Amino acid sequence: KTTLEDSKTPLIIQPLATLYRNLTPLGYTVLRTIAGAMIATFGASKLFTEDGAQMDIDITGIGFEPPKIWASFVIWLEFLGGIAIAIGLLTRPFAAMFVGLFGVILITVMIPRGVNYQLFALWFAAFFYIALRGGGGMSLDRLIGREL
Repeated sequence: KTTLEDSKTPLIIQPLATLYRNLTPLGYTVLRTIAGAMIATFGASKLFTEDGAQMDIDITGIGFEPPKIWASFVIWLEFLGGIAIAIGLLTRPFAAMFVGLFGVILITVMIPRGVNYQLFALWFAAFFYIALRGGGGMSLDRLIGREL
């Protein structure tokens, strides 16, 4: 019976094993690239519109001081860190920063409100996986030959 490396469960349709085995590395690259690109767009919208000013107010509301410095850090992290993750450069450190960011957002804002925390939990889980896995086979980290 045919199984995949990550699973001991036999496949119902055994000929699919080759397809799954060949596409698995691409699947991770798609996850990493889209997650990074989406976060970068959030940062870009805050950098190039008035949304960034609202961040000062939001950050002050949860007690982070000084709010302008924290807001700038988060905005630049979203923009530059998102781009870096999308292209697979310094993937683990940036993903770890996003794990911290989304952990703080979940604990201090979203879970206490009791609503709309699901998307932030998904972001947390995605970046946790990316931080553990690194850039992967199709990344600048791999091209350079070094990862943290």
